[in-house]
Amino acid sequence: MDIFKFLNIPCYYQQCTDKKDYYVIFKVYNEQDVEVIDNKSVATTYYITINYWYKKTCKDIEKYKLIKKEMKSNGFKFDGVTDLSGETHFGKNMDFIIKEWN
Repeated sequence: MDIFKFLNIPCYYQQCTDKKDYYVIFKVYNEQDVEVIDNKSVATTYYITINYWYKKTCKDIEKYKLIKKEMKSNGFKFDGVTDLSGETHFGKNMDFIIKEWN
């Protein structure tokens, strides 16, 4: 969430009820124990999806590139992007992966 504060983009976990001109919703869609030694995991891999939404009348589509750049510079591996469309907003769905050592 600190990354989005730095980018000045409102950020919500799993859902947003107060839709702004642009905002981000994120969630962890998979979590796996990795680097298992003697039946103990010494690291966890997190798979995170970020949905960047912007009003159809707003031309802030390029902010998703800033999100991608900041996530990568903070240790996340980029895993792909797809377009989204809602009633009042367009969006970009971005997936990232990160491994954290326990």
